[in-house]
Amino acid sequence: MKKGPTGKEYLASLVEELPHLLPAGFEKSDSRQTLFTRRQPGRTEQIGIALNTKFWPYGRINLAFGVAYDEFQPLFDAIVNQSGLGISHIYHETTNIHQMQGLPYLPRIAFTKIPFIWRFINLGDWPCYRDESPRKAIRRSKGAIKGVIEPFFRRFSDIREAWCSLRDDDGWSLQGADERSVFAFGVFLEDWEGIVKARKRISRKYTEEPKEEIDEYLQRLHEFLKVTRIKA
Repeated sequence: MKKGPTGKEYLASLVEELPHLLPAGFEKSDSRQTLFTRRQPGRTEQIGIALNTKFWPYGRINLAFGVAYDEFQPLFDAIVNQSGLGISHIYHETTNIHQMQGLPYLPRIAFTKIPFIWRFINLGDWPCYRDESPRKAIRRSKGAIKGVIEPFFRRFSDIREAWCSLRDDDGWSLQGADERSVFAFGVFLEDWEGIVKARKRISRKYTEEPKEEIDEYLQRLHEFLKVTRIKA
């Protein structure tokens, strides 16, 4: 008796179907099987797909999306992302879109091909089943692509908007608690008052790193930019 595709095989089929729903210009990444990218002036937009197979043959689909800025990349590579794990400078996941302040609600459900009641229960990931057509399953993400991901890319076409979001922790990124990412944007844009504001917010809401370590990190950022900008 045929068991059907494994979770890994089903994800590969979803990857093949996702481009039909993406905005124009996205292409499959050469480096990551589940990643799609689009070049825009001064930045790269990225969309990735994941499949939770904990209870396979039942799964849950979600999307990750982010932006990488050309001008910010040298600082990001040299100091912010020394582990080499990250690729986007500001990013989010559909499983956490309820955090995004001011995001219109209706577009998220307008194109979602799942039972009407379920749309109001969970809008951030989508159920699938091993024997279900991957093309049918991936179409459930259409509402999020139109109503969440495209507005995200429009807003963060400007790196200053990324800084404002991180500084204020308005739910439009997953890095509001990552003080090193937050401060890197502030130093890059030389918004010292904004850095002070962000430090106060983080100390109230999250567990902040020791002051001496953060001061040293800010100094490293400043020195790196000072040297690179002199050379430029």
